[in-house]
This record gives sequence, structure tokens and C-alpha cells, in this order.
Amino acid sequence: MRIKTAFATAIATWALMAIAPKASAALNVGDIAIIGFDFDDQDEFAFVALTNIPEGEQIKFTDNGWNVTAFRTGEGIYTWTAPAGGVPAGTIVPVFFVTGTPANFAFAVDGDQILAYQGSDSSPTFITAVNSEGNAVWQSGATSANTSALPSGLTNGANCIALQEYDNYYYTGPREGTKSYLLTQICTAANWVYNDFYRVAMPRGSFTVLPAAVDPNASLGVSEVVFPFTTPGTAIGANLTIWNPSGNTNNLNILAGSSFPGGSKFSIVTSLPIAIAPGASANLQLSFNPGASDTGRFTDVLTLVSNDADTPSINVPVVGAASPQAAAGDVVINEINYDDNGTDDFSYIELKNNNATRSFALNQFVFYGIEAGGAPERAQLLGPNMLAPGQYWVLATAYHSPTALSVADEVMYAVEQLEEGIDGAGLNRGSIASPVTGVWIDTVSYEGTTGHPTVPAPIPDSGNAGTQNGTDATCLQRYPDGADTGVNTNDFSATRAPSPKASNARDLTALAVIDDSIKGFADAARPQDRYLVFRTVPKGGSVVRQYTLQGSNLAGANVTVSCVSPFSVSTDNINFSTSLLLPLTGGTLPLTTIYVKFAPTAYGTYTGRLMTDTFVIHNSDASWDSFMAVSGMCGQATAMGEDFNYGAGYLQSQAGGVKYAPYTADATGVSVTNVSLGHPAHGAPVGLGRKVVIDGQNGRQDLQTPIYPALTSDTATLYASMLIKVTQAPGASEDKCAHFFAFYMDKTWTNHYVTQTWAQANYSTWARGALTISPASNPAELATKFRLGVTLRQDPSTPSTQVTQWPTDLDVGQTYYVVFKYSFDGTTWPYTGHARLWVNPQTGATAEPATGYVQYNWVTGDQTVEDICTLAGYRIEQRSLTGTTNIHAMELDQIRVGTTYGSVNPAAVALNEMLWNPPDPDQGQEFVELKGESNASLNNVWLLRLAGDGSGEIDNALNLGAQTVNALGANGIYLLRDAAAALLPAPDAQTTIQNDVDAFAPDLGNGAGSYLLVTGFTGAVGNDLDTNDDGAADGDMPWSFALDAVGFGKGSGTNHLYGDDFGGTSLFPSFAPTSAFRDATTPTTWVASDATGAVGGQFNITQTSSGTYTGYLTPGNTNDGSVPVTMSAFSIE
Repeated sequence: MRIKTAFATAIATWALMAIAPKASAALNVGDIAIIGFDFDDQDEFAFVALTNIPEGEQIKFTDNGWNVTAFRTGEGIYTWTAPAGGVPAGTIVPVFFVTGTPANFAFAVDGDQILAYQGSDSSPTFITAVNSEGNAVWQSGATSANTSALPSGLTNGANCIALQEYDNYYYTGPREGTKSYLLTQICTAANWVYNDFYRVAMPRGSFTVLPAAVDPNASLGVSEVVFPFTTPGTAIGANLTIWNPSGNTNNLNILAGSSFPGGSKFSIVTSLPIAIAPGASANLQLSFNPGASDTGRFTDVLTLVSNDADTPSINVPVVGAASPQAAAGDVVINEINYDDNGTDDFSYIELKNNNATRSFALNQFVFYGIEAGGAPERAQLLGPNMLAPGQYWVLATAYHSPTALSVADEVMYAVEQLEEGIDGAGLNRGSIASPVTGVWIDTVSYEGTTGHPTVPAPIPDSGNAGTQNGTDATCLQRYPDGADTGVNTNDFSATRAPSPKASNARDLTALAVIDDSIKGFADAARPQDRYLVFRTVPKGGSVVRQYTLQGSNLAGANVTVSCVSPFSVSTDNINFSTSLLLPLTGGTLPLTTIYVKFAPTAYGTYTGRLMTDTFVIHNSDASWDSFMAVSGMCGQATAMGEDFNYGAGYLQSQAGGVKYAPYTADATGVSVTNVSLGHPAHGAPVGLGRKVVIDGQNGRQDLQTPIYPALTSDTATLYASMLIKVTQAPGASEDKCAHFFAFYMDKTWTNHYVTQTWAQANYSTWARGALTISPASNPAELATKFRLGVTLRQDPSTPSTQVTQWPTDLDVGQTYYVVFKYSFDGTTWPYTGHARLWVNPQTGATAEPATGYVQYNWVTGDQTVEDICTLAGYRIEQRSLTGTTNIHAMELDQIRVGTTYGSVNPAAVALNEMLWNPPDPDQGQEFVELKGESNASLNNVWLLRLAGDGSGEIDNALNLGAQTVNALGANGIYLLRDAAAALLPAPDAQTTIQNDVDAFAPDLGNGAGSYLLVTGFTGAVGNDLDTNDDGAADGDMPWSFALDAVGFGKGSGTNHLYGDDFGGTSLFPSFAPTSAFRDATTPTTWVASDATGAVGGQFNITQTSSGTYTGYLTPGNTNDGSVPVTMSAFSIE
């Protein structure tokens, strides 16, 4: 049985599978299929891979017609290249480009075609094609730019399709089946939907391509049925389309037992049973029946019962929304960010419900982009969500950045940008139509005065929101928040500080009105580029910072400075409040000191803005908000880490966090490569993520990572730990010391307050503490040894000669664990500090070792430093030893940065073996085994289990450091049990064992799940780490570092696994495993297994996800030889 929803809104991002497909030869006919296109600008199409496409494989697409034996020329050719790792079968690939890029590639709105081929242009091998010209036929030849003959080697209806001529199409048919079945469906015109007036959203998500021998009824997939808008007390219908694949031999019967739960607001209208012949489809009519007082979003599940032997029943989610109809002014376009002065990937529309008492269903609205002259150009029906009184709703455009997506409530995939060709926006109550019908609720013109629609009347607004003193702005906000007089010019103000999903006063009292002469920090920089960072303040404590403010040529009588709690402001450092009134004299504000107090009363992170306001925009070039950004943290200082869990390739710094962007300027530099470095105590590479390689080239850029503001202060001590391996030693001529890791400082010329913060894009280039490598001390060992040292430096272009070296040379090719400390006092002159280095210290220790380190001391005289302020971040460097090209090379991994020694020195430990579904009962037989450094403390280490049934919630969270037994044994093994009764075989005598009846609270889940070892856990059981239930962890995690992660599927149903999200492993076996272990011969390999046996063990391995294992589980044991080598999978040697 196959289910299709008539109104589908669920949207998934394009994601590649973790396992790359095997390479293959050139593609065959029908290996891809085009599944959507927009001939209306901006041009776009999408195709689906129906076979695995290897990395580097190229496919050409052209809008040149085929003239029976050759292409008609004069149009464009686009060459698509499969990315690294290849593209698995079922992946949807979107292709979007501005008209004319590549050259001459521009779809014609009066008919065109897309032909996909490989080989030369003069002798192409066609793969698939689509034609939208004329009456759903291929033409006799390419007599114009609109026509094309059927490409050679293709068959219409089998591997290509000719559609009735319309501008925009997308495929809506089945997405699961064999390649031939899917090709047939994609090449059937009845499975396509068109829109000749507005662009359509390309299909999202993925297809499931089944092997040819698989019964197409073997698995089922549905998406929710979404009903159109209705009002309370008014029923509305929707159709559920059901296919019986042509590969079946019997009728598919939908039986009378199909139903909604009792009391549902949804019902089945079609009389059951119904029979569907093979290759045919039928519509099941449904009804949404809200009561007269029902306002809201309603969901339920339809259970379909059929004669399908594989799956006799299946659940179909349904959703409907009901509310009163909105009138003009009830819901307004409150903010428009349409031009971010770059790639325009942060454009969005913010809606606000201005009605004080009524909630409104958003699916009664169509958003229209309006072009100059008033003609609608883009249209998007909104989803079935509710907008409560005063609530904001952010609509991101299809061309969006991750930042835009993070604040968006909904993505308008039919609206790619708000600037290109669009001059206004409108919110219409009705359905998509051309010409537009329905009722205009709000309209805004923001470029010129012609961005208002012309029909249908009445048009609720007039004027141009974007022009302020003759200059078009980039982001427009209603000010005061939600203001709606019907005149855009009066209601909107220009800003350079977007505030999506927040009041346009940003929870402050005013909008900035300043000009170029306004100054912050008594220098020429605009205040919106400035930050006050309070770092970590104890609960109930307070810290005061200050800055100066002055201005000239300002409008109005006063300047208001305002903020929100727990921040407050003062001009005398005595009387603090959330608002200050600063009088102007002749439009001038004299130099004024503003004191800012941060006094948190609850744990958490706080951010805000100190705003200045004179109510009238008056500036010489463009409009912006004047604000001083403030941030502070209440609680304990946190730590940060980097496991380089990125795709392989070269990297460059990226503002706004620890993430890096691909670096494609050349093929040298700092790069990510597969397989992480393993801790020396493990003896094998079992770390998370990947590692970076520093090739030693001179002049390559550094990778800079800003530090959380909570980690820094004017008097700072920072620690870092990492794994390093030098793979090629520096030569004898390289007699200086190359820096490969350094903390870098931030500086201001007038005070000691940090100006660089986590979200800032610009970092100071002056480094302080640094780790170095240099040639071996013995010339005879230059190829096999190197020296590791620690230093201080100021100029990043000058390698240091002032170094304290580790007392012994280290081995090339050996992995070392190092801990690095940098401490300075920048509050009084002369400034002092020191850098300290440990090599292979005991992991898990919380206190800084009193011995076993080397140290470099410095005072101000060592470096010409007059303005050191604070540490702003760390960076991985490629600094030359001699100023010329280097020959040394090294690898780095598992960087940890924090304010205490213990925070960067977690135990070297990994998950090693586990049993979660033993022969009944579960209680008393489950176990989790860890392996790592001998006697390592598990202080601050937590064991977590994440549910894999679709929720992503934390099922179990156990603080191992708080247990009675909280360290690894002398053999490096730790066994966690939920009972004291022994399991067979008996644990090794050196293994430490924690027997805790409540360890697994009450037991480990038997379904799909992911197991993690983390440090610094601040969350709780029940926290949802996958809020949108898409199988990928969302946002920031409630812990400092992940030490290990592995996920195991259950063979069927939902398998949302998160091991690979954190740099680990996710396994999807074909069966439901009961246990798992690492293969001792290759510890990076996890094996999911089915264990059987008597209560109490031993537990024999009867089925595995890979390899051949004939032994049994060995809780608390290393591989002592009693198990065959093929079974030595549960310890890390």
C-alpha cells in the first residue's frame, strides 16, 4: 500500500547518508529523474538520484532543444558534480541559480525543456528529460528556443516526460519503490502539479529506492494530511490519495475498520470498503469538523486497515486549524529584513498578531511578494499554525542561511528572496490566485512607492516604508512595535539591527536615532559594533562596567538610554534604573559616562542592548540603531571543545562560533581528514569526529575560534588540552620555534574591558600563550624526534626564540596528550603571567599537578605590551620556523578549553561493551562497560541514553563521578551494573565494578537508542535534544564535551540515532540487537549483536551486524584469549 497526502507541509532539508555509495561507471538511462522546475525567475529545478552516484560524477543539464541528431545551440549548459562522499540513491538534489548563471541558461516562460546527459555536447548520452512546451508532446525538432524533439535513447512516459505547457511544476506522486516503479510514476503527468502564475516549492526530503527483487508493499510511508483553513463550526474536506503499485497482482482493499479515534474532530466521508486495482489510485475523502467554539490547531491519527499482507494497518497523521477570519489590521507585517548587504540569505518577514483577544489560523493567509507596479510575483500559502494575541511569526525565504533558519517559524520555499525583483509584500486572506482575489490584511511597499498591490480593493496601506529621508533601508520595523496607521512611511523605521521574534523595541524602550558623529568607547567606531561582557557573575552578585557616549546633530530634546533586567544603567554609579534621560543642548550630547550594572538573580546566560533614542532618524548616509550590546552569565564557568566533526577538506575561520567553513582558495593549509587521534592511554584511535592536519606551509591562514565570554576576564587563567602527533619533523635549518596552537588576546586602547565576544566577527591578531615545535636536540635524530615547547609572543608573523622546552625529545609518529595553561594579570602595571605545559598527564584529575610540567614566565618587559585586555579566543596556526616554506607536518584533535584544569582533563575513556536486553528479566543483568586509561577518575563524566523512537529525549542520565566506585580499574576497565549478582564470565579482578540497583532508572530501553559519555552535563532526563524529531540533534547541547557516542537501530520502524551527530558511530542492523561491543582488533568498529543464554550468563553471540563472531559477551574482562580472535570485539587494547 502506498499513501499520498493531498496537502503536505512537512519539509526536510537535503542530507546525505553517512555511508558513501560505492563508485560506479557512468550513469545509465533513468538513473536520475527531474521532479520539479520553476521557469519563472529565479530559475530552479530539482532531480532525484535513483541509483548511487559516486563522488566526482558529472551530469550536464541544458535548456538547448534536441534537433533529432544534435543540439540547437545558443542556450546554456550547467554541469553538476557529485560532492565528496557521493550521492546515495533517493537523495533529492536542488539546483538554484540566478538567471544567466551559467551563461545563457535561462528558462523561457513560454515553454522550455531540461535535458540531462553525459558525454560530449556533440555526442551526448541522455539520462532523462522533461518538456513543458505545447500539448504534452515532444516536438518534431528544436525549431526555436522553446521546442525540442525527444532526446535519442529516451522513451516518453518511461524515462522522460512531456507535460502540458505551464511555467512551474513539481512531482507529488509515490516516493518509495523500485527504480522502474518510481520512473514510471515520475513520468506520469497525473502525478505532477503546476502553477502558471507563481513559482512553486521544489520537492524536499528524500525517496526510498528499493531493490528490484523487493516487494513494493514491504514498507509504508506517509506524511500528514493538512486540511484547508476553516472557521469554527464549519466543516472542511481533504482527500487522501492511495495508490496500489502496478507491481502488485491483487486489488488493494481499504477496509471498513479504518477509523479515527472516538471523539475525533475528523471523520471519513467515503463509504468503505473500497477496492483499488493494481496500478490505479483512489481518493479517500476526509472531513475536519471543528465545533462552534473550537479555535486552534487540531491533530489526530487516521488508522487505515487494508488487505496488505505486509502491513495490514498504518497510521496517517492529520492536522487542521480553525479560527475566526482576520480583518485588515488584525495581523500585520511587523518587520522586513530584505537586504543584508551580502548574499541576502538572512531575509525574512515577521508577522505579529495585533488583536488583543483573538488567535488566528495562519493557513487562511497567502503571502505575496509584490513587484514594481503592484503585480504579485511570488505566492506562498502559510501552514496550519496558530498565532496568539501579541505573538510573532517569522517567515524565512527559501534562500536562507543557518542563522535565518534558526529564528524562522516557517520557510517559504516558493519565495527565494525579498529583494530580487520584489518591491513590496502583502498578506492576503484567501487562496493563491491570479489575479489575486480574497481580502488584503496588510500591505507594505519598501522599495519605491509602487510595491503595493493594485487589486482587489481595498488596499489597506499606502506610502513607502523603506524611504527615510530619501534613502532606502535594509531592515524595516514597525515602531512602536505593531504600529499600524495605514501609512507605511509613518509606521516603519529603518534599522540595521534586526530583531526577529522579538519586540521592535527589543524589549527596550526606544529606537536609536543618531548620526555618524555618535561615539562609543570614546573612539570613532559606531556603538553598534561594541560589546560589554560581564562574564560569569555569582547568583545574587553584581558587576559594574562603563562606557562613554556622545553625539551631535541629534534631533529631539533628549536621548533615552534604556535596558532590561538584570542590567541597569546610571550616570553617577549610585542610582541605577532601566532607563536614563540625557538632555540635549542644541542637538549635542556632551561626553557622558554610562555605568552598567549586571545583577543576575537566577542562573543562566543573559544578553541585551543598551539603546539610545531621539525618536527621529537624522543621519548623513543611512539609518541604523545605536546600541551597546551587553552579555553576562550567572553560574559556573563553562568549557568548550572541538572534535572536528566536519567533512574532509580544508578549513577557514568562520565568525560566530567554533564551526569552520570550507577553505577552497588552494589545496594547502589546515585540513580535516578521516579517523580521529586516539588517546595514548587507549592505544587505538577511538576518539570522536575527525582530526586536522597542519601541513607546515608558510603563509597559510590560521583557524581562529572565539572563546565564550564566560571563560575570560581581566585577570585570566585558561587551560587547553589536545592530542598531537607530529608526522614529519622540522628540519635542522628551522632553528626557531613554530607555533601550532595559541590563545590570542583582545585589546582596547582606553580600558581593560573585552570588546570581542562569541558572536563577533573580528578578532585581534595578537597572540599570547602558544605551543611550539622545533627540531630535535640531537642532529642524528632530526627525522625521528622533535621538541615541544611553550612560549609567549605578540606578533603572529614572528616565530619565537623565547621558549621553555619539554625536557625530553618526543617521537615522530607518536600521539601525545598535552595540557597547556596560560595565566596573566592585566589589571595593574606591570602586567605579568606564565605559560605551563604537561605531556601525557593522568586523565580525569581535577587538580592541577604540582609537578611534572615546564613553565615560561613573563613580565611586561618581555613583550612591548601597553594595552593587553583579555583573551578572546584560541587558534590553530601554521607558522613557519624560518619564514620560508616549512617541511614539518602534524595532526591535532580533541581540543578542550576551559577555566580549570579539571574542565579540560576528562578521563580518557570510551564505551566498550553493553547489554540492554538480556534474557528475561532485564533487571539485574544489564551492564555497560567502559575502557580507558588505568585508574582514571570519572569525575564529571556522565552516561546518557537518547531515545531512538523519534523523540530524541534523554532516557537515562547517570553521573559516574558521583558513584561510590568512580574510577577505572588498574586494567582500564569499569563495569556498571544494576545488581550485585555476578554475571558469567566473572569480571577480571582488576576491573572496578559499580553495582547500583537504580543505575539505569529502571532499565535501559530495548528499542533504538544512542549512548553517550559526556562531561559537564547540565540537562535532565526528559530533555528533548531533537525538538523537530528529524533524527538530527538540535542546537546547543547541555554538556561541555562528548567523549564517546554510539547509536543502535532496532531493524524496523523509526530509528533516530545520534551517535554520528557527535562524531561517533550509528549502526542500523537488519535485526533488533540486544547488545553491542567494540572489535578489539579494530576498536573503531562497533558490532551490534544478539545475545542469548541462561539468566546470569554467559551470553552467547548468535547474530551480529558485521563480521563473524562465535564467542560470548565478557562483562568486565579484556580479551584474555579464551574467546576466538574473531570474537575479540569488546575491549580496547
